[in-house]
Amino acid sequence: MRYIVSTYLPRSYLHLREAYEKIKDSEEDISNKKLDKSLTFTIKNIYKSYEGCFSLSPTGLYTINLEVADKEQRYPVIKAMEDALEKFIKKWHNVIQTQIEEGVLPLFFSVLVFSFKKNLELNKNTIIEYSKERYFPRAIESYKTYQFLKILQKFNSYYMELMEKYYHKADGIIKKLKGNFELTELKKTVFEMDFVEKNTGEIISRIEDIKDSTHREKEKISSLTKKVFLNQNLKDLFQEVETDLQYIQRLWNQQDTMLDNLDNASQARLSYQETLESRKVQGFLSIEAASVIATLILGLFISGFTGINAWYLLGGFALAWIIIYNVMTRFKTKS
Repeated sequence: MRYIVSTYLPRSYLHLREAYEKIKDSEEDISNKKLDKSLTFTIKNIYKSYEGCFSLSPTGLYTINLEVADKEQRYPVIKAMEDALEKFIKKWHNVIQTQIEEGVLPLFFSVLVFSFKKNLELNKNTIIEYSKERYFPRAIESYKTYQFLKILQKFNSYYMELMEKYYHKADGIIKKLKGNFELTELKKTVFEMDFVEKNTGEIISRIEDIKDSTHREKEKISSLTKKVFLNQNLKDLFQEVETDLQYIQRLWNQQDTMLDNLDNASQARLSYQETLESRKVQGFLSIEAASVIATLILGLFISGFTGINAWYLLGGFALAWIIIYNVMTRFKTKS
């Protein structure tokens, strides 16, 4: 039974070289390493003793092609192939792994199983499809392009849902800014907005990368064979993905503009709140200063009756005032 498992991340030719250089010749499970238009190699023992073929295209499609005996359970085979792809990504690309963990980039898998039987469902991050057609090695690029487009459909849905989530979060921040609350709470709110703004900027950049990948994938498959490219299914998928990408990009750009305006408003509110808090502290310090002066005068008066040296009283009250002043100043800074 033939399995083709793929995942996608926005990549370019330099990432092929990066991955190629990080593959050590001493790795026992990897052989026939080759860097040409794509990065390819053979993986031993990917599942039990079976040997599979790996490829990384310059458009960012990571693929493992594996044939196993029909008796093998499907879920363990697919899970082993997905785990192998994830392992390579973590090993080769540290920055993009961080973006995956932060939700800026999702990691979806497409699985093609060449079998008549359809009896397996996987998690929501995996698209599994069964082909009743016979597997043709010469059509591998069209299979991979199909997987590329199916994964991008998931990307578009993911970014649509994430944009709605960020929009509601930004709307909640706007409502908070209209209310009355302490400076510490306001700073937390501004920090939340900074996180949304940072991720929004990164996502907009990634959407642009995905558009570029789609364009290059379209050029690649059309140059390989006109017959493959004219396949109506692929043509329709390209049109759908490109249209959705354009729409989602406009939405995220609008979100980015709204966040810029919100950032200006939040900074103005933060500055205003800090001024109010500063005045409260200054007022308190003024009262304390007046209290200390009054106490000093009273102390001088008392010293005339008790015989206590007025200078000792003066020093003690001055020290007390300094301590109070420092405490309140630190309180203001922390706020």
